[in-house]
Amino acid sequence: MIVGSIGLHAFGQKPTAAPSESSAASEAERSRRTPEAAPRAVGEQTARSASLVGRVLYDGPPPERPPLITSLTRQVHDGRGGLREVKWPAARGVAELGLKDESLVVAADGGIANVFVWLRSRWLPPVTPPKLLPPVRILALPGRFEPHARAFWSVRRVEWVNEMDEATTFKWEPLGAPGVNPLIQAHERGQYVYGDARQQSIPVPLTSQLQPWMRAYLLPIGHPYFAVTDEDGRFEIPTLPQGKWEFVMWHERAGWLGSDRFPDGRFTLRIERDRIELGDVRVAPQTLSGPPVRARPVPVQAVAVNRSTLADLSPLQQAAMAGDTARVRELLDDGMWVDAHGKELRGTPLQYAATKGHGEIVQLLLERGAEVGARDQNERTSLIWAALYGHADVIRRLLDAGANVNAKDYSGWTALDYAAATPKYVEARRLLIARGGKTRQQLPKPGRPGPSRAPSKRQ
Repeated sequence: MIVGSIGLHAFGQKPTAAPSESSAASEAERSRRTPEAAPRAVGEQTARSASLVGRVLYDGPPPERPPLITSLTRQVHDGRGGLREVKWPAARGVAELGLKDESLVVAADGGIANVFVWLRSRWLPPVTPPKLLPPVRILALPGRFEPHARAFWSVRRVEWVNEMDEATTFKWEPLGAPGVNPLIQAHERGQYVYGDARQQSIPVPLTSQLQPWMRAYLLPIGHPYFAVTDEDGRFEIPTLPQGKWEFVMWHERAGWLGSDRFPDGRFTLRIERDRIELGDVRVAPQTLSGPPVRARPVPVQAVAVNRSTLADLSPLQQAAMAGDTARVRELLDDGMWVDAHGKELRGTPLQYAATKGHGEIVQLLLERGAEVGARDQNERTSLIWAALYGHADVIRRLLDAGANVNAKDYSGWTALDYAAATPKYVEARRLLIARGGKTRQQLPKPGRPGPSRAPSKRQ
């Protein structure tokens, strides 16, 4: 097994001794539950702010937490072309600790812990963070990471602290930002600067390659308006600016956390008073019955435009596909999620607009925060769909918004592959090449070989 070789010196510091386990754990817990320091307003921001409080409840008898499952063996190459099983050095000791699974923690009175709640919008008054913000401290304790769920303002540094008596890794791979997998020796620490990288659309798993039963979730956000529910299922988001905002809820067992009041895990509120009481939000047991979410943070599915599925599309998808700019703007102003999809999870509105070549709608959706790199079930991005139909204006807008020019779909084809497959798409090819576009043969590390001819436009 290959373990990432990023040591402490790779973070620009010498190894330092970690604080004691009891003090570090309590500090991490306080940090997780304490709201971010109040930001300073920049430009036109209302002088008044408000807080949103609520509680997330399990709508049924609290389930018992099963023991933490630790794999006692792993397979390695035996040097003769075969595999053999060996024991994880620390697995037996962890099993003896009697730790419980943390993927679903429900209090005796039904409160659900570790639910992420945050404001999702790009149309926020600009804020600047305080000059000095402490690092986000993530602890590796015997058998587990602490805290298990953590949201933080993306300008803060992340500090990995190993409180165990053995080395471990902190493997974290946020989308669109440098991933890390530092090997931290026993009772030492390292740091990671998230910096100006873009915020994540959903929490990103943190794992260890040496202790694979350890798992947590981290969510860097580009503003301070978020919370994680405590052990009683309660949360508070302070210092909210006044206005009409969309909020989302997410849990590792469900992804977007549907509830009795908010079936798709999203809700819109107009913040006007000093304190908004959301009240109780109840989640059905079957919503949380699945295994932890392990998908990459691009929760979208296929673009499939045909009459039989038109009724299944959301109003925003239908308006984007039809080229109705006024209707798209109206729906967004009313608080509809910019990536709203239909009940069968068919592609995002941006993908429909890109497929049809509606450049003005593409620009509007991007300005409202649409996920430019979202993929469908065929792994196609909006840029690939635009190239497939030769929409040069849409290609330009997507590239200006940061689209990955060399993203591949399920067949290994890139946007340039598709544009090159149709001779008349001259301008589309020129734009892609000018921005560094490559065909699958030109890329240094191609994936699965593509077919000898272009895949069908209808999958």
